[in-house]
Amino acid sequence: MKSARSLLAVASTLIITAGRSSQQLADKAMEDFIGCPTSGMHRSSKIPTGKELQLNLEKNRYLPPATFDPTVTLEQMSKPGDDRNRWDSNTETGAKISGYVVFIIQNFLGEACNCFKLDDAHSDTHIDLVVNSADARDFSKHIIVEITPRMKYLAKRLEHCGANPPVLSSLGEC
Repeated sequence: MKSARSLLAVASTLIITAGRSSQQLADKAMEDFIGCPTSGMHRSSKIPTGKELQLNLEKNRYLPPATFDPTVTLEQMSKPGDDRNRWDSNTETGAKISGYVVFIIQNFLGEACNCFKLDDAHSDTHIDLVVNSADARDFSKHIIVEITPRMKYLAKRLEHCGANPPVLSSLGEC
């Protein structure tokens, strides 16, 4: 009985360790996403610093939110003022919003957060939303939601691999 418990303990440790190693590989693959680190990079190959670095790290998050804040709505987001103090700044809290889609466009200008790469795999998709369809022509009422390259990739994997995609392995197949 003692040897069975010891074997079970060793097997559990190996499974947990293997799981952590696989997750570390997945994190490494997402941290350096097809040659673009979460910090982003300038055209000069310099890594951003200060507030730009912080913003890039937030834009390049790839883990799903731990919780959702039901008080965040498109209506609330549309109100004048600075949003930075309007809601909890916890980057692990998400929001579920709905509205009318005015248009969807690929970001073709490039951004430091995406290493100024312009291909679909590296560029954001911008979705302009409004609360009411009557506001579609009033650009001051548009809220832009960005689908980042890492999130586009993970959504494609989820669609391709099913509800429980395997851990990423060099961004390979399921």
